[in-house]
Amino acid sequence: MPNKRDLKLDTYGISKARYRELYYFCLQYRDMVKAKLGCYFLDGRSLDGLRGKGGKTDATAQKAVKAAMLGEKILLIEQTAQEADAELYPWILEAVTTGKSWEEVCPPCGIRQFRQLRRKFYTSLDAKK
Repeated sequence: MPNKRDLKLDTYGISKARYRELYYFCLQYRDMVKAKLGCYFLDGRSLDGLRGKGGKTDATAQKAVKAAMLGEKILLIEQTAQEADAELYPWILEAVTTGKSWEEVCPPCGIRQFRQLRRKFYTSLDAKK
């Protein structure tokens, strides 16, 4: 994060290292959505892991498990953003999943309110994760 300042969440019991863990988890949101969509397409290659009858790999089951795990992570981020503020959640979601600032997101609220909602998001996410 060379050009981005860390949020100071020490007063909320979140260390700098924990904040960065949550921050980078949220930055993976777009990749998780793409990967989940990719789980719904079948391909001809065999995957290691779950084995069906006769020792053959069950690629469909493996992709279903991966899609379910990704879905849980995606839902966690989206629900936490909605809990922070139901009306401003699209802007909060965009800010935390892309790393954009208040100026770049342009939410219909002031900068102080937006920063407070972003702090609320990270404290809620820390409690859930």
